[in-house]
Amino acid sequence: MSQTQRESTAVESLDEMARAVAAVSGDLLASYERLEQRAGRMEEELERRVGELEAVLASLPTGVAVRDAEGAIVRSNRAFDDLTASATTPLSDTDGECSFIDESGAERHIYRKSSEVCSANGTGIGSVEIVDDRTELHDLSERVHHMNKMAALGTMATGIAHEIRNPLNAVQGYSELIRHRLSDDEELAEWTASIIAGVREVDGIISSLLTIARPEPLYLEAFELEDVCREAAARAFEGDSSSWSVEIIASDESITGDRIKLRQALRNLIANAVNAQPEGGSVRVTATADTERATFKVEDAGAGFNHSTVARCREPFFTTRAEGCGLGLPLVETIVRLHGGQLEIDPAGSELGGASISFWVPTNPCN
Repeated sequence: MSQTQRESTAVESLDEMARAVAAVSGDLLASYERLEQRAGRMEEELERRVGELEAVLASLPTGVAVRDAEGAIVRSNRAFDDLTASATTPLSDTDGECSFIDESGAERHIYRKSSEVCSANGTGIGSVEIVDDRTELHDLSERVHHMNKMAALGTMATGIAHEIRNPLNAVQGYSELIRHRLSDDEELAEWTASIIAGVREVDGIISSLLTIARPEPLYLEAFELEDVCREAAARAFEGDSSSWSVEIIASDESITGDRIKLRQALRNLIANAVNAQPEGGSVRVTATADTERATFKVEDAGAGFNHSTVARCREPFFTTRAEGCGLGLPLVETIVRLHGGQLEIDPAGSELGGASISFWVPTNPCN
């Protein structure tokens, strides 16, 4: 083969190789374009799925947080952020039910559950934490428990009231007879007076029990807010009231309600405020009303409530005073609920430094 033929053959081989390279390059370019389009679609799908997951996460009422392998939060929803931001005490890091105190001073109940996130080879790469706020469920359960206790209390009170009051009436009657017949004996008169006072106290406890367990229907009438506040304050003191300063702030409105029962409820709250300051102190009674509801608030400068007493003070027979019977607040709550209202205890306390208890009732309740 001549030099010219060899050169011609080489040129043809190079042309053929160039065509092959061009074909392969075209195929690679087409494959790259297809891969790029596929990657774009996958990225769009991934963004869509992530957006959906973010929307689901944001709309969940349950708190959700994603943590990395070191335990740091890398993603959380608003429910989780709001719940943890309101906590003034550390949240438990173990699964199960726990409670904490929020920034308003109220007790919140939550349920926590966490699950580990692992890679394909089983290595832990983080965790997902779910925190469910069960405060309303806990409060509802407490209310149901309270209603069951009230039902049992009603059965007991109705059964024993008649049996107890008969001998009590006899004790009081004979004590009155002895006091009148031996009126010249001062020591005996003092003893019989103590007996009669004790009988009346027991009878008052029975009456409170019956009111809590089997409340009577409302007797509705119109009255002024200031009038009922002053009447209640006057009845709250059993003796000398000079050691206490009672401030009454009542708006100039008239409402409709059971005046006697509401006066009794206010009287109990004011008496509790006085008893919380045995050496004397300050009590403030505030009453306001609008077209929908009337609100009564009693504040004192006593020791106030702690978290455990706030949770239990509505229970019958629970008291922090040795001489108390623990029926004051349950009776108030019974009267308020009978009107269709609500009793509220401010866990933060009052501006006076002690307890702050209020209740509201409809301005015009339906009997």
